[in-house]
Amino acid sequence: MTYEQEHTTIQRDLRPAGSPADGAQDKQGAPAQVVEQRDRVVYRPSGSTIAARIVATVFGVVQALLIARIALEGLGALRSNEIVAAVLDVTRPVVDPFQGMFRVNTIGTGASVLDTAAITALIGLTLVEVLLLGIVRIPRRTEDV
Repeated sequence: MTYEQEHTTIQRDLRPAGSPADGAQDKQGAPAQVVEQRDRVVYRPSGSTIAARIVATVFGVVQALLIARIALEGLGALRSNEIVAAVLDVTRPVVDPFQGMFRVNTIGTGASVLDTAAITALIGLTLVEVLLLGIVRIPRRTEDV
């Protein structure tokens, strides 16, 4: 993460009314004018950090939908329900490349099935996400050195 540091010096007259004039000293011998210093550090994410956040967000949404698909099919959700149909339709393009990878695409008969293609897609996408995050974070490692 990159950051910018800002140093500010503010001069204020913090004396109560009736105290000695500027440049004079009070009864204890302290200067009459008080100088207040503030350091402010502003952190801004680097380009690689922003890219990593985008990758993690996109893959996180897809992974959540795949988990919802696996859960809905495992619980025997009715495909006539609009929400179930929407989840199945949205995840179909992600799961279709994994159909037929194994001898069975689903385990079980009837309403409740275990969708092995969706589980394989979830594992595959997680591996792709880890790979992409590693690639995106390479510039960040060189910035820190």
